[in-house]
Amino acid sequence: MTAADRNHLVDVPTDLNTAKRLQQQPPANRPAPVREIFVVQASTMYEGSDPVRAFATRESADAFAQMCRDHEEVRTPPPGIDAPEHEWDRWTESDRAWEQTHPAAPLSRRESYDVLTLLFDPS
Repeated sequence: MTAADRNHLVDVPTDLNTAKRLQQQPPANRPAPVREIFVVQASTMYEGSDPVRAFATRESADAFAQMCRDHEEVRTPPPGIDAPEHEWDRWTESDRAWEQTHPAAPLSRRESYDVLTLLFDPS
């Protein structure tokens, strides 16, 4: 090897991570594979939607959205308007605990939890 050869080692990876990265990159003449992410949205008709969390698989996003729906189902309704103050105090405490344990907190009390599919661009 000559001195000129030693100075031009441009294409040789210097560590294993670089070599692995070079193997994983698609060739320049081929498009990158299409990848998707799945975003769970908390929605209300009058306020629109807010993104809650993103997932790599549809199954995970659907499971999380269902957890949110299930949590909404177990919410205790408030007492009647004429209920004594101690009932309202008890309900307020339990409602606060329910709200804090919601999987989508602080985005609870929504009409629906929907999964939105988006194309992922890693650039």
